[in-house]
Order: sequence, then structure tokens, then C-alpha cells
Amino acid sequence: MVQAGESAAYGEATIGPATAEFTEHSLAPSGTRVVSVRVRVDPGDPAIQCFEPPLRELEGLQRQWNSASYELDRSWDVERPTSCIADATTPYTLDVDYLVPLDASGPFVVDIESGGLLPEFARLVVAP
Repeated sequence: MVQAGESAAYGEATIGPATAEFTEHSLAPSGTRVVSVRVRVDPGDPAIQCFEPPLRELEGLQRQWNSASYELDRSWDVERPTSCIADATTPYTLDVDYLVPLDASGPFVVDIESGGLLPEFARLVVAP
């Protein structure tokens, strides 16, 4: 597990540090709030390919949430990718939003997973 503010090797890539913050969004349903997570990725050579990372509670009920980018009407943006960029040659930042219930307060973890590296994954702690 990669602690907040730290990074780790995953395959040929360096993942982290990761950050999170609670943000407001006009499309967030009542009883929810948005957790915005940013994860730095130095893609390595060859560049890592990864899925949109799930967000999990580290303690308590240990619930899990998937990206809410579609629900928040956020279309694909190369400047704010939600999954790894397969042809990247320079570092970039994943920018993923999640809808969580109001009682979800963290700390959370995000799991960066690449099909070619499973069952290994990079788990990064984020605390808004």
C-alpha cells in the first residue's frame, strides 16, 4: 500500500503521489458528494495501460465506488484522463471523480490495475 504523498513502481511505470478532495458539483444527487482524486503517472517504457481506478473505503464499511465521470456529464478530456494513456511518453495526472454518500469520509484508497500486470496492482491511500 502506497501511503499518501508517496509514489511506487508498478511495472515500468511510477504511480503517485495521489491526492483527494471533496468538491461540489451541480449534478451530484441529493445525499451525495463528489470525491475528486488525482494520481500522478510516469508511464514508463512501454507506457502502462490501466483501467479507471475504483475508490474504496479503507476503514468502516469498506464500500467501493466506480468513476462517476459519466454521471457528472464529464466527457473524455486528454488533459484530464480518467484512465492510463496507452501512448503516453511523458508524465500526466489521472483525474477521476466519484459520487459517494455523505457519510463516506475516508480515508480511501484507489487501485491502479493494468491487465498485463494482474494480479498485482498499486493501491494508493488518499484522504480528502
